Amino acid sequence: MSFGQKYGWKLGLELPGAGRDDAVCFTMDKIVFFGTGNHGGFNESNEFYGYNTRNQTWIDVPDFPGTQRQYATAEVVGFKAYLIGGSSPYNVALGDVWEFDLGENKWTQVASFPGEARWAGASFVIEDNIYYGSGKDSVSSFNDFWKYNVTSDTWTRLADLPDKRFETVGFSVYDKGFIGLGMDSSGVLKSDIWEYDLGTNEWIAKTDFPGGPRYYAKAETLNGLAFIGTGEGPVGTFHHDFWSYDAATNEWVQVENVPLPARRGVSSCSIPYQGIYFLCGLDDNYQRIIEIPKYTIRGFESTPLHVIYNSDSNELFVANIDEFKEVAVYNILGQRMFHSLDKIDHFKISTLNWESGTYVIYAGNQTTKVVIR
Repeated sequence: MSFGQKYGWKLGLELPGAGRDDAVCFTMDKIVFFGTGNHGGFNESNEFYGYNTRNQTWIDVPDFPGTQRQYATAEVVGFKAYLIGGSSPYNVALGDVWEFDLGENKWTQVASFPGEARWAGASFVIEDNIYYGSGKDSVSSFNDFWKYNVTSDTWTRLADLPDKRFETVGFSVYDKGFIGLGMDSSGVLKSDIWEYDLGTNEWIAKTDFPGGPRYYAKAETLNGLAFIGTGEGPVGTFHHDFWSYDAATNEWVQVENVPLPARRGVSSCSIPYQGIYFLCGLDDNYQRIIEIPKYTIRGFESTPLHVIYNSDSNELFVANIDEFKEVAVYNILGQRMFHSLDKIDHFKISTLNWESGTYVIYAGNQTTKVVIR
């Protein structure tokens, strides 16, 4: 399969603030949230930014209220994000945990991580639980592994990782969790990938990452596949290759490279059927990047419109509206029956007194038809 037939990167978006590396990124309600990290001169940040992918605008987000930091980890459960650990401006390992509530638009400190404070750990989410481990402090690397139950605000220790390492990648696909790559406690870069079995509390070796050993890489998932790329390899080589991993077949495929420059310490998040966002990072000249490339699997750039007509209530329900400027419904004669510029992703439209026939729904670059009887 050629690169052009299925995969693609798109440029054009830039962070409105200073470039930075080793920040955190997560997404809720089709908003990309990005913050913390190092923005130059070993100056850690607590700034946060939000990018609304529906109307392509940057929005105000409250600054992170904890200690300024980089190398933290963040995951999302429902409409709440959780930021774990990191390194302070004074190279002090942190173990605090903070919850960001999208609905209330505020940060709240929750139960601290009970293991050794650390930075550059790895995490993934399965069944609304956060799994977190590896990482290091100024002296040691770690291989302990934990589950955080966000409902009860409690931590449980699980089976240790096979060895101690930091700057690993973590991801989950179809309720399977994976951790791999990184640098071990003796300074050796790794290319192995391990799957965590929830049922047996064991680690299972999978096919090694074919791009070679590295740390400071980034992993993300999109539409049932995992993707890994960038990072720093042996002798300080920065990478911009990009690979897909099918957890069902345990197979890797190289796909289109991340746009140059080669980079490490990027942040990432994904929005289903929309794409993966790679934010900032450090280039191979040790300059901090502000560009944000977006990666899509062509054919899945946006979620198909979801349309339901209820003849009993005379209502038309339209959902999954993605990146739109306006929503309109026209009858077969071209008469506009409904129009809105409201920036929401669903509408309930009354069809009372509409004649039977075919109607066309326009939602930005999305179009579909519905028959009303």
